[in-house]
Amino acid sequence: MFSVEFSKGDTFRLSRRLKTLDRDVDDVMGTMHQNALNYFIQRFNLYLNRVPYDGNDKGDINYDTPRLVGNHYTRTHLEWLGDDIQYIEYGYGARGKDSPHPNREIDWEYSEREEWVYFDKNKGQFRFSRGQEGTFAPFYRTVKDTEGMIRAEISNGRYVTAFKDLMK
Repeated sequence: MFSVEFSKGDTFRLSRRLKTLDRDVDDVMGTMHQNALNYFIQRFNLYLNRVPYDGNDKGDINYDTPRLVGNHYTRTHLEWLGDDIQYIEYGYGARGKDSPHPNREIDWEYSEREEWVYFDKNKGQFRFSRGQEGTFAPFYRTVKDTEGMIRAEISNGRYVTAFKDLMK
């Protein structure tokens, strides 16, 4: 048989400690969240800048800044908006077909056309295109990199140490 005795004062102190611990855990989680968001934006811009300019509007990335609501941080909603982003992400034309997007589960059909002329609204002129490879995939690659960064941060003990320190 196991038994334990504790007083009303012990219960009060434990309750206070748990509330502090909850707040501290949220602080660590908030730091993880912010670090992942910063990493995502940095990697996305790096990948996006590697995509050759072919007259496509590279769009904008919009996101909500994580903030504390009650005792918990909000989720961050990221979106990439622009008129031509699907062509940048998935590629197009014969080049895209020969070098498709890394995610084979997407529902995207590549044109057989080898070349065409179109009006570049950003530069106000007609342009010639031979298509674009789908392997650049800046958003997909950034998501995969960020997932890997979070796994590495957790497995190397960075946040595990922070949580263990809270338990002392």
